[in-house]
Amino acid sequence: MRFRVLGKAPNRIVALLVQVAIIAALIGIGVPPARAQLAGAGPGWQVLVNPYLWIPGVSAKIQTPLPQRPEVDTNVSFDRVLAKLNGVPFEGAAELRYGPFGLLGDFIHLPVAANIPTRDVFFQGGKAAETTNTGTMILFYRGLDSPEQYIDVGAGVRPWGFSATMTLNPGLLSRRIITRDVSWADPLIAARYHRELGNGFGVTGYADIGGFGAGADLDWQLLGTVDYAYNSSVSFHAGYRSIHFDYQPGTRLGVNVHLDGPIFGGTIRF
Repeated sequence: MRFRVLGKAPNRIVALLVQVAIIAALIGIGVPPARAQLAGAGPGWQVLVNPYLWIPGVSAKIQTPLPQRPEVDTNVSFDRVLAKLNGVPFEGAAELRYGPFGLLGDFIHLPVAANIPTRDVFFQGGKAAETTNTGTMILFYRGLDSPEQYIDVGAGVRPWGFSATMTLNPGLLSRRIITRDVSWADPLIAARYHRELGNGFGVTGYADIGGFGAGADLDWQLLGTVDYAYNSSVSFHAGYRSIHFDYQPGTRLGVNVHLDGPIFGGTIRF
């Protein structure tokens, strides 16, 4: 992690995540495919493109070197995210499958800005501009596969790039601009379960957990959707997604971020 007062620190992982985004456009995770969509697909190669819209609320705790303000909290609820966007977001995913194996990936770029509440003594409020970049890559194996349900288990990696520029308005103290810029990658283990409900409907649950101190102290994701298979090539999904990381590389350098909100998407099989 780097710290600078005045000026905006570059995000060193952006170049890596751009490459992840390109790969994710071909081999991603995102919203998982409905079981009915895969019926009759055969044992050969399958490419599944998963466009989706995720509207997450953002809750962040960022430590600073200021004794008057050792921690800054920012919160933007998912129903206000569109009004708080600080740039153009990007969310993309797809999946490449062969027999029981799946190579999955996902990329998210989310820039938001939020007000910083203060006690209006040392500082008269402020603003935080935060950008979250993350990509997920997982190799899955389908251990259970039947017409009614399937279970995938796997392992992978999630690189992160998080930057925040916090501006504190002058009060008793002069105006301060603080920048946090961190990047790392977390190992992951993951599982996915799908159950058919009949008449084209199904439900899917996905979970992963990682970090384990190799990058973040804790990194996890939960995703649940209701699925509807329109035909053998197209299905639709709606549900809820949560992602959390707690990155504490040293004293007074921590970043704790939680994103959660509704997700809507589809799957197109080629």
